[in-house]
Amino acid sequence: MKYGIFSCSPREGGNSDFCASLVYRHLGRHAELFYPCKKPLQPCIACGFCDNGAGKCVFAAQENDTVTTLYSSLFQLDKALFIVPMYFYHVPANFKAFLDRAQAWYAVAQKQKPARNLAVDLILIGAREKGDKLFAGAKLSIHYAMQCIGAKVETCLCLYGLDKPDDLANTPEKQQQILDTLCLNPATL
Repeated sequence: MKYGIFSCSPREGGNSDFCASLVYRHLGRHAELFYPCKKPLQPCIACGFCDNGAGKCVFAAQENDTVTTLYSSLFQLDKALFIVPMYFYHVPANFKAFLDRAQAWYAVAQKQKPARNLAVDLILIGAREKGDKLFAGAKLSIHYAMQCIGAKVETCLCLYGLDKPDDLANTPEKQQQILDTLCLNPATL
């Protein structure tokens, strides 16, 4: 099984990166790490180029289009994990640019979607201790972007109260919650 772990924070060395390394340590050679928000990502400009149903973005023709490269890698996976911190009740801007580019596959017929067999898990990280709507916008955007490419979101773990860069590293209970949610306990590997 090909597994991809996407740490979607623009902040290096924070809770998202720690979470990605935690999961990676448990999956070992079966996983690949991606850091999409640490690279320049060209956002969708709603130009209409992709309306023809061919699944191509106008920016895909540009050399070194990071978003095209990331989606190409994503389409090769069986399972993906997006680890996403909340910024003002939503995903970080760079990750939103990545999600918006899924629009290129919106008009593609369902049986031709490039990620029909891809299962996606989410770990959403919030600094606030509570909040009924803290993760609502992120969940919707990710769900519909994955629907555009044909992928299915399976699991979503929402973690509250992780503000400082080392909060997750200093909270073994939440680390265990992550491993349990993803079924990554040593006995099950």
